[in-house]
Amino acid sequence: MLTGEPDAHGMVMDYYDMKTLIMPTIDALDHAFLCDRSDTLMVDFLDANSLKAYYVDVPTTAENIARMLLDDVIARLPKNHRIDHVKVRVYETEKTYAEVDRSI
Repeated sequence: MLTGEPDAHGMVMDYYDMKTLIMPTIDALDHAFLCDRSDTLMVDFLDANSLKAYYVDVPTTAENIARMLLDDVIARLPKNHRIDHVKVRVYETEKTYAEVDRSI
């Protein structure tokens, strides 16, 4: 979720621009095994079997994944953005999730 000052058209960010912003991360994670880089046994297995993997430097908890995605979205925002707050929610089940947010 993004919040900020709407432009003259009433938009904080166009949905197309948002999709362009987040698709590189979605594409990297889609159908990939999310793996903590310190799990060398799993890293070796994934690499040896040429499986699609996305390696991170933290345990793969929902909280850490949400924080990683939040950092990624903020880093990809264009320089001229009007965003003042970003929130990311990662669901583990239909009813449980981890949520992180940051004012920028």
